[in-house]
Amino acid sequence: MNIFTKVLIAFSFSISIFAAKDILVGAYHFPPFYMKKNGEKSGVLLEMIEELNKVQNKYHFKIIETSARRRYRDFTSSRCDLIFFESPKWGWSDHQISYVMTPPFSFGGEKFIALKKDRNQNYLKQLKKKMILLFDGYHYGFLDYEVDKSFNAKIVYTNSHEGNILSILKGRGDIAIVTESYLDIFFDKNSELKDKLIISEHYDQVYDHRVIMTKSSHISKDMMMSLLKQIKDRPCCRKLFKF
Repeated sequence: MNIFTKVLIAFSFSISIFAAKDILVGAYHFPPFYMKKNGEKSGVLLEMIEELNKVQNKYHFKIIETSARRRYRDFTSSRCDLIFFESPKWGWSDHQISYVMTPPFSFGGEKFIALKKDRNQNYLKQLKKKMILLFDGYHYGFLDYEVDKSFNAKIVYTNSHEGNILSILKGRGDIAIVTESYLDIFFDKNSELKDKLIISEHYDQVYDHRVIMTKSSHISKDMMMSLLKQIKDRPCCRKLFKF
């Protein structure tokens, strides 16, 4: 390869990088999609971002950290362009936010758990006057998807699904509501604990996951869905995506 060819390749590569539009992806602690523990970041979203950047060079996706409560402000201030794994049920209309949302690409749900003892499914259907552990900033069906709504129970907000499960196991709460996908991960690593818990057959909520996007985003919802379809068979997405 002569020097002219090398220079041309290098120049073309630099132009490609320069032309790529940054797409800022808001990410908050939402196991198993995005997790941060002891400074270490993990989750499906990180793998998805890597794959999205591999399959094309028009856009460069990069993560901007936020929180479950702060994400509305960061979205409206254009600190991020889009957020994956969102649902229209989760407060966007309540905040009167203007947005674009893709069709569903994944589905999920949340279940009730309690220490088994001699209890049955009925225990998990009677929430009043119990201590219920919830993840701060999340929206729950039994609270009509309103954050901080009053309810005839002791509601304790935390920042750890794992912590909530362990608290239930230690008798430091009556019921916790945990995403089904996180329960699967937890029991994969702690299979001996599953028999100590009763897990509801019913859901607090079932939701579809979408990408919520600002109207000023450089990428359209159709293009976003096209890129998701290109990575749907990658290991990180194969079981998760439902097209």
